[in-house]
Amino acid sequence: MSKRHYINNKEFTELLIAYNNDPDSKRGRKIYENIGSLLLMLANKVASGPSFNSYTPNIKEEMVQDAIFTMIKNLHKYDYEKYSNPFGYFTSIVMNVFKHHLSKMKIDMGRYTRLELLEENGMEYLILNLPHGDLLNKNQVKTNQRK
Repeated sequence: MSKRHYINNKEFTELLIAYNNDPDSKRGRKIYENIGSLLLMLANKVASGPSFNSYTPNIKEEMVQDAIFTMIKNLHKYDYEKYSNPFGYFTSIVMNVFKHHLSKMKIDMGRYTRLELLEENGMEYLILNLPHGDLLNKNQVKTNQRK
């Protein structure tokens, strides 16, 4: 008894070939919708895996949206003549997008924490009025310049 996978590589490859052959026709748009539903299913399945259980639904949704955008953007880059595993190709895109999203989130949280610590310690004058809250370096700070 074989296990049924939610995405079949052979069928997925056939969809990609059919779409690449005639993307602007009515049939091509229908195939594009089918490919989109497979990509959405793939991203949601990866997001529901054990590696991402500790994240909130909002964070997961952001990651899934980023992954779908990136997969669609790279849809034409998959070489179906050279490879026969589109599932692996797009899964690696999803994983890389998720890792990038989480590392970016970690950097933003670190920046936010630093800014909070500066404000708590009365050192608001070190914070520039920029969108990312970049800090002044020591040469830019004059000790008598408190606002």
